[in-house]
Amino acid sequence: TWTSSNAAVATVAYSAAAAQTAQVTATGPGSTLIFAHSDGLSDSVYVTVREPDSGEPVATITLSTVSQTIAEGDTLAITATLRDAQGRELSDRAVSWTTGDAAIVSIEGTFGRYVQLRGLRPGTATVTATSEGKSASATITVSN
Repeated sequence: TWTSSNAAVATVAYSAAAAQTAQVTATGPGSTLIFAHSDGLSDSVYVTVREPDSGEPVATITLSTVSQTIAEGDTLAITATLRDAQGRELSDRAVSWTTGDAAIVSIEGTFGRYVQLRGLRPGTATVTATSEGKSASATITVSN
């Protein structure tokens, strides 16, 4: 059997004859867990449903941190939140990430609105997210 922990966010439909597959339908913004139960075993997946992208241009970008200190060798993940002029979140936009000093803070990987950074040596570097001509920056200090 399949269930949703929050039907206001997503519902699950399945056929008893083909219960190994199910169709999940978004019903509203928010988060829910989708559970699969079979022969005393269960598993789940976390699902987030967002408001539809307005199609409007990016007006602002905010980062999950504006200033952070990490130890040499440590990693840090930063998230960029993009909004239109009415404050609606824009989820399907390209974001580019740059570091002001790659010898201090390197970009280990970018995943759309997310970036994974690594502190390489003591110092301070600015990391910037840019989308549709708008940008936001965070100051990253690496300590030894």
